[in-house]
Amino acid sequence: DIATHMTVDVARIADQIPCFNDLWALPAQALLALYLLYKQVSFAFLAGLLITAVLIPVNMKLAKRIGAVNTELLKHNDERVLRVTEVLSNFKAVKMCGWAGSMLAWIAEPRTAYVGQLRWLKLLDAWCVFFWATTPIFVSLATF
Repeated sequence: DIATHMTVDVARIADQIPCFNDLWALPAQALLALYLLYKQVSFAFLAGLLITAVLIPVNMKLAKRIGAVNTELLKHNDERVLRVTEVLSNFKAVKMCGWAGSMLAWIAEPRTAYVGQLRWLKLLDAWCVFFWATTPIFVSLATF
């Protein structure tokens, strides 16, 4: 259990290290892009800025919802793993008493909930990718 937590924590930290550069680079890139856009199209860049300002809260809400769904997904997965571990540790008793069918159903409950949450997670991921892919198009259409 401790090894699992350590592995997860190390992986999270390792995933975050490349993002430290983005703390200064992303705002600098955005400001530079806005300045260059202003130089090219004057005040028409404000339409693109407005589209961006509208889509930022949408993306933030999507990200928060994805985080909440992912938390629920992990809870269901933990419950399923706990149940499988319990059944496997008492395998002889389950077989001797003929409880295999009921144990399979008992294990399937969190799996069904997991799959339902996974569906929502992938749907939200699809919306996130949609906005990621179409935001430049919307900004270009609004600006030009």
